[in-house]
Amino acid sequence: MIKIGLGGSGGRMGNAVKELARTMEGVEISVTFDPKEGDFESISDCPDEACEDVDVYVDFTHPDAVFENVKSAAEKGVDVLIGTTGWYDRKNEVEDIAEAEDVRILYAPNFSIGVNALFAVVENLSSTLGELGYDASVQEKHHTGKADSPSGTAKTLGEILVDNIPGKESMAFERRGKRDDDEVDVLGARVGSVAGEHEGTFVPENEYAEKLKLTHNAYGTEVFAKGALTGVKWLDRNQDMGSGLYNFKDDVLEL
Repeated sequence: MIKIGLGGSGGRMGNAVKELARTMEGVEISVTFDPKEGDFESISDCPDEACEDVDVYVDFTHPDAVFENVKSAAEKGVDVLIGTTGWYDRKNEVEDIAEAEDVRILYAPNFSIGVNALFAVVENLSSTLGELGYDASVQEKHHTGKADSPSGTAKTLGEILVDNIPGKESMAFERRGKRDDDEVDVLGARVGSVAGEHEGTFVPENEYAEKLKLTHNAYGTEVFAKGALTGVKWLDRNQDMGSGLYNFKDDVLEL
């Protein structure tokens, strides 16, 4: 049985992970962290006797809390899965923690298997269509409580476009006027209880002769919970892999 310490246990994703873990074979939520739920405030506050059996710490908290949570878990010798987004400016520091504390840290901008397939498709298409003179953009929608905007998923799609379309150098996260030729628009909207919508659009640069649109819609949080627990099981199965920072798309799904 894989024992999980769950950060953000009272949030949308925390509740989804708890619900799925009750029915999924081989995993168990052993400790929860969420002060709003009356749980431990964070893994740094977890007494040794409560956390000594935790195999994987799963973080669905807040971008501002991720670094300290990961650091505390790693110092306890616990592997980590990060489902929170919005912390990627500290990715190098998180990788350094994994190496220093000899743990494995798995992350993803999005733990939906379908979204990771979308990453792979957009990577292939942007390379081909970019060379043929196509322009592209990214748009996303999420529920009004999501802490970061645009989403980590949208930014990842934007990074793929910047890396693969000739002449693109940066992403623009809001639009109030003319767009520079070297930019890719990566725009977010917050509305209702939308679980997650992401859309990549390709059009010819110099004429609006056609449009190719790739869309992924998530209709509930359970799809992300399933991917996260798939990642937890991967960490458990691959304990012989060395310490470091691993990516769900590349290392788990091998897309």
